[in-house]
Amino acid sequence: MAITQRPLVTRRDQIRIFSEDRVVVVVRVPTAELADRTARLLAESGVRLIEITLTVPDAFEIIERLSSDAGIADTARSSARAPSYRT
Repeated sequence: MAITQRPLVTRRDQIRIFSEDRVVVVVRVPTAELADRTARLLAESGVRLIEITLTVPDAFEIIERLSSDAGIADTARSSARAPSYRT
């Protein structure tokens, strides 16, 4: 299953996407593998706004991997800021 590369979005693009789609899919599942698979399937299906909750094990790593592997933009947290949010 191939995922097309998407360019990183700008803040202006984010606002436009939120105003166009008005739907954010929240992924809150018990395992990191399920979160990764779910987000990739959602993106492949055309969903543009996906949130991985921080209750998902290894959430920051999943977000980082998705943004590099699948071209899914990490718009909520940057990997540089991630350690300050970890508990």
